[in-house]
Amino acid sequence: MVRFNLDLIERSLQSVNAAGKRELTLRGNHIEVLENLGATKDLYECVDFTDNNLIKVAKFPPLTRLKVLVLSNNSISRL
Repeated sequence: MVRFNLDLIERSLQSVNAAGKRELTLRGNHIEVLENLGATKDLYECVDFTDNNLIKVAKFPPLTRLKVLVLSNNSISRL
């Protein structure tokens, strides 16, 4: 199981999207559980988890900067 952690964040694409927002792209990493989103240090307005194996979103910290969380093409059964 791939875990969402600081190493994965550092290896992933970080950019400014077409809307001018800082975006972290974590597409296709086979992530199953979304936890420890606080590891992003609230640096991104958009985080893209498209095409992973997410089944659960847990331990969601308050992130004041985050405006868009893309969860397309996953198998989430609960938030």
